[in-house]
Amino acid sequence: VLKISVIGPKENLVEKAGELLLSAGSLADNLVIFPGKRPAHFLRKYLAEKRGGALRGPVITSMDGFIDLAAVELGIKGAGASALDLAEVLYGRLKKELCHMIARDPKELTLDSFLPWALKLTGDFEELKIELKTRKDLAGYDAILPEDLRSASFIKKLESFSRLYVDFYEELEKEKLLTRSMKYALVAGRIGALDLSRYEHIIFAGFFALTNSEKTVLKRLSARLPSMPARMTA
Repeated sequence: VLKISVIGPKENLVEKAGELLLSAGSLADNLVIFPGKRPAHFLRKYLAEKRGGALRGPVITSMDGFIDLAAVELGIKGAGASALDLAEVLYGRLKKELCHMIARDPKELTLDSFLPWALKLTGDFEELKIELKTRKDLAGYDAILPEDLRSASFIKKLESFSRLYVDFYEELEKEKLLTRSMKYALVAGRIGALDLSRYEHIIFAGFFALTNSEKTVLKRLSARLPSMPARMTA
């Protein structure tokens, strides 16, 4: 029966995870997920010292690594998009609209002049996306844009920040591009279909201030347990 444990960030993550793993039937049938990559080395060392010699260890990865793994198994595809890729998509999406609004020749609105604002906007979009924000959630955001965005003359011309947010991600989908936040949101929505039959125990260790995507992943994984919520180790 699959077990899921969550180890709080104030615990000794390596020792606590190691104890849970060593009490399992087989180390190899377990998955450990840390916020980042660094703790994996220390956990492998801890297990080797406790078991003595070489061993077939568990899968140990970061949250980004787990999301990547889940995305592959769930058939979520797309080319990775850099910050400049995102700026270019936004520029292409906005150029005609902005020039129409301000009655200017599109040639006058260059990518270089637009780039600082594009990078800021796409960065904000990505923060909102990983929090699973929808257009409805952002309905009131149009009137309270950050000061550094509202100060840009062309941003003032935008009819709707929330509409642009939706249109931007639709454009990325058309271009078959995939951002980190898109991947998190898609995995969160489909995590219920992920095949976990190979694992005896999944351990999430050291997480705090979770994004809504991460909370959704944990909640939906816990909901798959047969009769009780995830085992919590705080």
